[in-house]
Amino acid sequence: MHELSLIRQEIERFVREASLKKVKKIYFNLGRLAHGTPESIKQAFSLATVDTPLFGAEVIVNIIEPKIRCSRCGYDFLEDKKFIFKCPKCYSTSIDVVAGKECSIDHLEYS
Repeated sequence: MHELSLIRQEIERFVREASLKKVKKIYFNLGRLAHGTPESIKQAFSLATVDTPLFGAEVIVNIIEPKIRCSRCGYDFLEDKKFIFKCPKCYSTSIDVVAGKECSIDHLEYS
């Protein structure tokens, strides 16, 4: 499970921060272009947080839609879920993905 290894890396970053506190909620950013689904992320958290302060916390997954920037004309646009990466303004296929690949913990909420 690819998500599990990604989640373990993220958990290691936050375990020290949460060491003496009870984590109530974990807010996780997941880009639409990243590997994984909200369900697989939640399952990976349940497996990877055993014996950590994050165990049992509610996982809230925020889906980040793809945002694309045209390298040719600089126009920013949202991908329309057809996954045709072409600038709607100048029709260039020279683009950069500036959002939508995220796969990381945004922040924690403590009780």
